[in-house]
Amino acid sequence: MIDPLSDVFSLLDIASARCTRFEVGGQWAFRFPAKPALKFVAVLRGACLIVLPDEPPFALVAGDTFLLANAPAYVIANDLDCEPEDGDRLLRLGAFRHRSPRWRRDGADRRQLRH
Repeated sequence: MIDPLSDVFSLLDIASARCTRFEVGGQWAFRFPAKPALKFVAVLRGACLIVLPDEPPFALVAGDTFLLANAPAYVIANDLDCEPEDGDRLLRLGAFRHRSPRWRRDGADRRQLRH
């Protein structure tokens, strides 16, 4: 039996997918550019905010998901006072450096990427 989300993906003729586990500690904020892509995100633990253009911040907690079709630029953060970093660049660096779908930073050293 196919679930409803799989039905949507098959209707959209999804050609490729990238799965990345994003684990962050401390205070953080990351911005992601607009992309002509479908983005599906699930919050597994903790809480954060998503900020979309011309919208107020929206709180997300463990168990929440969001789907962005033709994804606009957005910010995810646990502290809106932090200057957002380029999340796309950091995810690419972590994936190439560690050959892993997991990206982790513990918050003690903002530059540290761990696998």
